[in-house]
Amino acid sequence: NTASTVVVNSGVPNWYHVTAFGPNNKPIKLTGDYVVHETQVGKGFTGFTTLHFDNQSDIVVNQTFTTPGLQNLLITDNFGHTSDQLSTPAPITNVVTVTEPAVNVAQPAISGANSLNVSVQSRALDGQTINVIVTPLNRFGQATTVPAGTSVRIFYTNPDGSTTDKPYITFPQGVPPLPDPTFTRTGGALTIRIAVKGVGQHVLVATTSAVNGIQATGTAVINILSKTGRAVVK
Repeated sequence: NTASTVVVNSGVPNWYHVTAFGPNNKPIKLTGDYVVHETQVGKGFTGFTTLHFDNQSDIVVNQTFTTPGLQNLLITDNFGHTSDQLSTPAPITNVVTVTEPAVNVAQPAISGANSLNVSVQSRALDGQTINVIVTPLNRFGQATTVPAGTSVRIFYTNPDGSTTDKPYITFPQGVPPLPDPTFTRTGGALTIRIAVKGVGQHVLVATTSAVNGIQATGTAVINILSKTGRAVVK
């Protein structure tokens, strides 16, 4: 469900978090290969990628949408079941669902920020405060500028298919959540302090407010460990 509520620009790779659900709508562990089809709403398949599950209920995948418009990631298992069959009356197992609703893919930005580079440590302890460095990039992947006052919203995905919005750290503790951070001057990178809660893989999503009608989005993956420094096996 990464980026399902924001705009991504075509040609930009982003991380997506895939969670498998059983007929009771609870995560289930899968083993085997699954095919991710990139589809455009109202049209057919436009590409595919293979995912390998190893006794796990969630996995991350890096996908680049190349065609502007509303796009979906449709996942098929070895039995021909697809993620859009989740709502059918018959019990279906080994079904994976992502990108609900569809991803809004826009044309690349001719000038200014086309995407965001999201830099974060690869792992952290559950609830640990970490720094996320957000750098605007142009359509050639080079650092660029955004106007002062441009805000950046951050949320992250969870292994159970949910998302956590605005995980910003406030001081002192107990102060209501801060508004989305903003670039205080034109150019440069923005450092945002957040805390990610919940053991497992998470996809961090950063997206700017619209500048001249263009949103810039970037993603990164972080692995959260228990406070003992170990992953929790569920």
